[in-house]
Amino acid sequence: LPWPAGAVAAPRPRQPRARETGTRPVVSVVVLNRNGAQVLQAFLQSWEQHNTTVPTELIVVDHASTDGSLALLRQWRSRLDLQVLALDHNGSFSDSSNLGARHARGQYLLFMNNDIVWLQDALPRLLESLQDPQVGVVGLKLLKVVGESRSGAPPASEVQHLGVRFKLNRTGYWPYEAAPSDGHAEAEHASQFVPAVTGAVLLCRKTDFEAVGGFDPAYFYGFEDVELCLRLAYRLHKAVVCRNDCVALHHHGHTRLSGREMSIYDRVVRNSAVLESHVG
Repeated sequence: LPWPAGAVAAPRPRQPRARETGTRPVVSVVVLNRNGAQVLQAFLQSWEQHNTTVPTELIVVDHASTDGSLALLRQWRSRLDLQVLALDHNGSFSDSSNLGARHARGQYLLFMNNDIVWLQDALPRLLESLQDPQVGVVGLKLLKVVGESRSGAPPASEVQHLGVRFKLNRTGYWPYEAAPSDGHAEAEHASQFVPAVTGAVLLCRKTDFEAVGGFDPAYFYGFEDVELCLRLAYRLHKAVVCRNDCVALHHHGHTRLSGREMSIYDRVVRNSAVLESHVG
């Protein structure tokens, strides 16, 4: 219901950290970081502000950052249930996400990029979808930042992700992020079933994740999330849902441009070959 005219909403109390209350976290959030101090601060601030009801822990796997990321994370450990797994090398998405999952204490795993900004308390609604035992993976609508913020206004954005679908080209089926268009009736403001969702925000049960072997290390920053969704769909007969009635902001591209050893073109070609060899 709308607030009465002139009424002021009372501030919501900060969610107690799981370790402060002695409770086990319900959700373990796994985040990878490589020289991402400039986006980590916004991510952590938004998480502290908006995630107010579900007990969570954050597990940050750092890839040998040299930009002050570790110092920033140490400051946040007094405010959030946060553990840092500091690597001495720049690992792959699959290996590091699987490492984070092995350290997770929660019943659910939420994989998130470090360049996500949480805009609302969306986690309860994502978990709501997983109360259906036939659903195995849940994502949400992502808005891509396309312009700078001016005079304190929110940055300009456009819809980046309403789920992942496949299109046929000359060499086979190619995954792409669904977005609003005249040619496709995407459910821009409601839940919809999709073949996959992006690993930028991906929620699943830890037991399901372990049952299909986690993310495949054959990939290097591309299509690991797609194959994970396909594994849960075809091995465990689980549906994939994108909650497009929930939304987060994505500084799209930061994660991909943070010092990967392989060129973008070579990486895409290699990952597409892996996907084709695994699933046809």
